[in-house]
Amino acid sequence: MTFMGIFSGFGVGFANKGYAVSATLVCGMFLGSGLWWLALASVTATAGRHLNYRFTAKINIVTGTVLSLFGIWALGSGLYCIG
Repeated sequence: MTFMGIFSGFGVGFANKGYAVSATLVCGMFLGSGLWWLALASVTATAGRHLNYRFTAKINIVTGTVLSLFGIWALGSGLYCIG
């Protein structure tokens, strides 16, 4: 859905620019996305090798707490809208 909004913002599908422009945009999005995930996975793997178990456990606790709080907030917001 996000890419549909991006593509429509670039005018893909609304003007007769040809298949080459659309293919270039799609390939660019695919390659950019692939490079982003490759870089993200590489940095994460490198950082994971250099972190000890205690620090990783603390990160897990903090992120789990934050995600739980967001979930409680979303649930409360949904129940408030219903009631």
